[in-house]
Amino acid sequence: MRFYRLGQAPGEPLGAVDDTHGDEGVLLRAELEKLRHEVAVRSRICMAEGAVVVLGHLPVEQAAAVLRDVAHTLGLDLHRVAEHVLTLVQGTGTPTVVVDELRRALDRA
Repeated sequence: MRFYRLGQAPGEPLGAVDDTHGDEGVLLRAELEKLRHEVAVRSRICMAEGAVVVLGHLPVEQAAAVLRDVAHTLGLDLHRVAEHVLTLVQGTGTPTVVVDELRRALDRA
């Protein structure tokens, strides 16, 4: 099933917005960018949960709780903690405070 905007030519992607829509087009592009950003952030969080599953031999739900616990304890946003976990498993520089708190959270889990 395909969806088209009123006045949109068949075959033109729904996300295609030209300047003839004026402010509506600008708002749609901004909303699209916001959604793309949110999907990318959520994807990194899911990858970090997977990394914690492997590191801690935990079920996914518990790995997600570990990430939330670390974020809460350190006062960081969840997506920042996820980014730190991903850099850790990639072998690049991760702040020591994050690594230490992750270890403590895994020990508690």
